[in-house]
Amino acid sequence: MNKKVGILTLSASDNCGSLLQTYALKTYLEKYMGFYAEVINFESEQSKRLYDIFPKNIWFHPRGLWLRLTHYRALAGQKKDYKHFREVYLKMGKNVYHTEDELKELDGTYSTIICGSDQIWNVGMSDFDNAFFLEWVKKSRKVAYAPSLGGGTLVKKYSPEKLKAIFSSFSSISVREEAGKNQLESLTGKEIDMVLDPTLILSREEWNEIVDAPMVDGKYIFFYSWAYRDDEINKIISEYAKKVGLDVYVINASKWIAKDPQKYDFRLFPMSGPETFLNLMKYADKVFVQSFHGVIFANIFKKDFYFMDEHRDNTLDPRLDSILTILDKKDRVARNAKDIGQFEAIDYSRENKPLGNLKATSETFLEKNIV
Repeated sequence: MNKKVGILTLSASDNCGSLLQTYALKTYLEKYMGFYAEVINFESEQSKRLYDIFPKNIWFHPRGLWLRLTHYRALAGQKKDYKHFREVYLKMGKNVYHTEDELKELDGTYSTIICGSDQIWNVGMSDFDNAFFLEWVKKSRKVAYAPSLGGGTLVKKYSPEKLKAIFSSFSSISVREEAGKNQLESLTGKEIDMVLDPTLILSREEWNEIVDAPMVDGKYIFFYSWAYRDDEINKIISEYAKKVGLDVYVINASKWIAKDPQKYDFRLFPMSGPETFLNLMKYADKVFVQSFHGVIFANIFKKDFYFMDEHRDNTLDPRLDSILTILDKKDRVARNAKDIGQFEAIDYSRENKPLGNLKATSETFLEKNIV
């Protein structure tokens, strides 16, 4: 390996998708491009507050405090599982940076600093930080690989003039979704590349390499949601599980305890984090997802799945619409029990040429712009 590149992304998030996309980009840069890729250990105050078991303001919320105290063992186990993944698979820098000003000492220590992927440019996100725009970088080359703007608009927080100045300092920019591409092209007057989330530039075989033997014996349903907050969707999945006689496993105690899907007879798996997510996804008999990366990994492992959409008006979040279109899986969107029907199998034998073309575009972008 000859050159050192830095990756700035949502690596402090206790979120499976955030850490798996980080792992994928780091792995690709090292395995296929010969770089030493270091994940910058950035944890903002917003991020720390969001993922702490006992954030400072919890003392003003008696119910939230009680839930955390009564489920402390599960929550502590979840923190441990995410920490393990960071240490073993991400091998992040030992120094932890908390502010944009602190990050300045890294400027010039990398040949290129890459920001992305994930929703780092979603200015409405609770753990968004201006540091993700790399204004603190003056000496290293700046590249954006597949950041998502979420469903928001940058001009709600920054003026068009400010944004144009920010983006003009980048050597190259790519984004993850069509909506983000259109917004940035309007702001910059330049063509912006649309590329794949890093998780899709690694092969199924490469993901299989980090999945051990099944954690659950026999058949089961895996339900992966960003919050498990929709009562109607929870009921639909619970009723389907009873009909077919299978247990439903969920992960991430921090999301589970607030909505208490225990009342739907869901089983909180005792382990959490990206490794557990991959394992339960790969070996599940049926899968229900409510997340961007849930869709991606259900597709990677060729699972029969449904994306459970909580929008009753038949609209789709732009991020989900984009990935379901790319994967040619918009027919797997379900909003009620009737949509699930007999849970028809997915034909994975069909070649997805647009996905293959986008993968080639993504690889070309990286090879051309990371130096």
